[in-house]
Amino acid sequence: MTNKYSEVIYEYLERYKNNYKLSIYISNGEKSTSIYANKAHQVPINIIIEARDAKNNSIILSNEEIYKHIKLVDYKNDAIPNSILEVSDKEGAYAYPIPKPITYSSAASSCLCYLSVPKVSESPLKVSVSVMVGDTEYTTSTINNNNNATPDFISLNIQPQRIFNNDDLDIVTKSESDFGGYNCILKKYYVRFKTAQNTITHDALCDTGYWFHYKQTGNYKGCCTSTDSSIKRDISATYTKKFTFTSS
Repeated sequence: MTNKYSEVIYEYLERYKNNYKLSIYISNGEKSTSIYANKAHQVPINIIIEARDAKNNSIILSNEEIYKHIKLVDYKNDAIPNSILEVSDKEGAYAYPIPKPITYSSAASSCLCYLSVPKVSESPLKVSVSVMVGDTEYTTSTINNNNNATPDFISLNIQPQRIFNNDDLDIVTKSESDFGGYNCILKKYYVRFKTAQNTITHDALCDTGYWFHYKQTGNYKGCCTSTDSSIKRDISATYTKKFTFTSS
């Protein structure tokens, strides 16, 4: 959509301001969820706008048009600063909950965007939405509502950044006998989280100061390290540690 077209649309909205509805949802259809204060975790949200002209014809807006005109506000209709809440129209690697179809009027338009929190602040954080149409502000805040939109908000329960330690990990050992020749035993070590509840893991940082050791007990020496022949993404958060192996 061009800027000129967007201006025309919002001119329509200003002219027929009485036929206007505004609401905000978490993208799984809920009104409350938890968010980790690590800037990486994103909560997807949907902002629903329904506007009609004097003939009751719906006015459809694109995701981009809505995103450019919205502002996230608190219950007093004050803008929430970026130091507390960040919003983006781009999905990162850790968006959760997983979006689900939200039922709304076929005459309405929806904007999908993503919220993240850079630090722990007052919790729960109640987020409303405001939009300027011409010189008129429509807002779903509870206070200073202007009486032109139904009060509405989502609630974010802010959790501190999660730091995993050894107690969160589980090491599974699998052995295979007579693998590759005389008295060979292949041992596979899988490091995984004990629980994947409320976690999204694509990779993990490990302390590189640890060394992997083995003890030779037989007459022949033979040792190697490898990965499985095929690796697939596992949403249960299994990951592989890379070792530096030497003969010393």
